Amino acid sequence: MSDNTEKAPTHSELKRYLDESFNVKSSEKIEEYWSRKRLDFPALYTVAVKVLAIVPSESVCETTFSTAAFLLDKRRTRLRTETVEKIVVGSQIASKNPDWVDDLKTN
Repeated sequence: MSDNTEKAPTHSELKRYLDESFNVKSSEKIEEYWSRKRLDFPALYTVAVKVLAIVPSESVCETTFSTAAFLLDKRRTRLRTETVEKIVVGSQIASKNPDWVDDLKTN
């Protein structure tokens, strides 16, 4: 298979994930969500397992809050919460898996 053929399913998977609606009031744990969705989003499931296995530290929290503070600046009042959340999560994934981001750029 060519590189583009292999990358297309991952890009499509990310698009389907981002287009999915979520119940923010759900009590479902993130581990339960990914266990339930592992067949729907196999590539993202692999990333989620790696990310969820990382022991949280203060530096991750500080980076996340810094990114969110930058995005939620007084000049950016039109950004929706969902958009900010996607950007923050995307930046965290990108920092841990830079090749994955490069794959998205080629599609």
